[in-house]
Amino acid sequence: MRVLLVADRSPANFVTTDYELLASHYQVNWIKFRWTPAVVRRVISEARRADLIFGWFASHHTVLPTFLGRTLRKKVVIAAADYDLANEPWFKYGSMRGGVRAAVNNYILSRADLVLVPSAFSQAMALRNTVLKRMPDKLRILPLGFADWWKAPRQKERKIVTVGEVNQENWIRKGHREFVEVTKRLGGVPAYLVGRPGEDDYLEVVRRMAPPNLAVTGYVAAAELQDLLSRTWSYLQLSFMEGFGAAVAEAMLARCVPVVTHQGSLPEVVGDTGYYADYGDIESACTATRTALDDRGLGDRARERVLDLFPLERRRRELLHVLASL
Repeated sequence: MRVLLVADRSPANFVTTDYELLASHYQVNWIKFRWTPAVVRRVISEARRADLIFGWFASHHTVLPTFLGRTLRKKVVIAAADYDLANEPWFKYGSMRGGVRAAVNNYILSRADLVLVPSAFSQAMALRNTVLKRMPDKLRILPLGFADWWKAPRQKERKIVTVGEVNQENWIRKGHREFVEVTKRLGGVPAYLVGRPGEDDYLEVVRRMAPPNLAVTGYVAAAELQDLLSRTWSYLQLSFMEGFGAAVAEAMLARCVPVVTHQGSLPEVVGDTGYYADYGDIESACTATRTALDDRGLGDRARERVLDLFPLERRRRELLHVLASL
């Protein structure tokens, strides 16, 4: 089977993972979409040759592949994430806030043969906010999968980390605001906010707010991040919304004790292998973090949870199964 995979210009790690999984079984052409004549021509050409079109995210870059798929009578699969499905006007987040973007996304979701979402939380958002409430049979939960990159035991240190692009959106959505406040109150604990700077130059704003014990690192290479997580005791994800929480799962693989909110899909990922705080409640986040830093056994359980529930092999097996069933 020939598969056309379309993603945006800066694909996330889990998009690359899906490409590798698909390419191990099918002939895959991956296009990182831009609205240029050359890319549009290539999408049209590859869509004609493909048996199946697979788009990561419902957005402007998948509207043309979806239209071509329906016109050419090819199967179309869309892997959707929380931004595609959300309607959060209070911090200007989500495609379903209305207008052209909502119309485009609903067109994509309604024309797809199958829409994959990574969590029950994402499924509920899709059924609440999108056209899929009228066609729920198109929805399928397919959790992300993770390779076991952590090999050599490292001495854990009393430090905390959070990961995510540093921009104004994530200041609210990923709880970077709360993370900075927690680090201020845990002044003796080294802390790291890791993530590439967003287009709004918010990285420098956050650096000016950071207390002395907080390093706002900007982008770090995968090997450097893995080394940091291997030495870190607790990973914090104090988010308002997470469609899955891939960074949490990656940290759990390194035996980091997770501290998360009750929001979004985070309870689905962490289960009973971490500590919880209410979103926006700095005191409860500090209490949970102090408890996590004193816990000597939960990191091992967190790692086993990811290996048991979210292994890469599960993603490969279930992804290939749903595509073969179309």
